[in-house]
Amino acid sequence: MLKHLRLVQCDSTQDELKRHFEVYSLVSTEAQNQGRGRGNHSWEHRPGALAYSFSAPAHPQLTWQALEVAVSLAESIESLWGVRVSLKWPNDIYINGSKCGGILLQHQSPHMFIGVGLNVNPVAGSPWGSVLTAPLDWNNQLCHDIPARLVSAYLLNHPRPLAQLQQAWSERCAHLGRLVTITDGGEKTTGLFQGLGLHGEAIVNGKHVFNGTLRWD
Repeated sequence: MLKHLRLVQCDSTQDELKRHFEVYSLVSTEAQNQGRGRGNHSWEHRPGALAYSFSAPAHPQLTWQALEVAVSLAESIESLWGVRVSLKWPNDIYINGSKCGGILLQHQSPHMFIGVGLNVNPVAGSPWGSVLTAPLDWNNQLCHDIPARLVSAYLLNHPRPLAQLQQAWSERCAHLGRLVTITDGGEKTTGLFQGLGLHGEAIVNGKHVFNGTLRWD
């Protein structure tokens, strides 16, 4: 059973989860002031967005965990709101061609701390996408009940068999067969995205790329 800490606001749900990990396995908030993204990036919390972090056993194949979270989140969004979700390697959520969510992982053996930011309601003038095209009647309880449902759905199927996971991810890949560029520090790899390797890495023109930021034309 999830032990859920519900906060009106906080700096980062990841930090709060680490701080209270001995008691709580899920932290959600109505307003996150210093949300984190990959690397040194931040995640801006907007009205009508979900922000939560939870702990889970590390996947036996660590490099697949972000992909597993993304697949589970996509399935839940599709079930809850009836919209088709696309996935960008390795851990972004897209709807109608726009990014509306991201996943952050921090490994602390034998556990993984998983942070999720998801824009549910549209925001006028925002460069980011959203799950919905018309605002949901948002209330504080919704900010906490939905994360609990999403996390429970993930834990129910964790860990997934790799063959099943690879197929589910590939079916939703936004850039399969498209020209992409993956930038990792000063190194760039450009070519057709051909799918995932045995470790969840990107395969671009036959080259296996394990880290980096992906862009496509």
